[in-house]
Amino acid sequence: MDLALSPHSSVVSFDDLTIYRIGQDSFAPSSALPIGASRALGEMQPVKIDPSQPGQGIVNIVLAVLSLTEAPEMDIEEAILDADVLGFVVITSIDTENNRFTVLVPSAASLAGRVALTGSIQWQEA
Repeated sequence: MDLALSPHSSVVSFDDLTIYRIGQDSFAPSSALPIGASRALGEMQPVKIDPSQPGQGIVNIVLAVLSLTEAPEMDIEEAILDADVLGFVVITSIDTENNRFTVLVPSAASLAGRVALTGSIQWQEA
């Protein structure tokens, strides 16, 4: 039995894959906020990522592709946190001029209309 993986490289439009990150990369301690102020984002609140903006830090990050086909407008936090993970992909490059990125996927299936969630795991090629 041959169990070798043969990933595919695919080009995906920014509009085809919606990417979210849970919370922010780092939080200032509550004591650093102005008196009476509270954080705008919770630690478990999904934040939509705009891949066309520089500095998003999504190149070579492993993304979990969720069972959601489109992010619902209402109660997105519940929907994303409760969704099943279908598989994982890696964004290997971003082409901001043409609004697309190249992803490394385990199969040639389409990612159009899918929702993905970033983590902190980075892809490192051996």
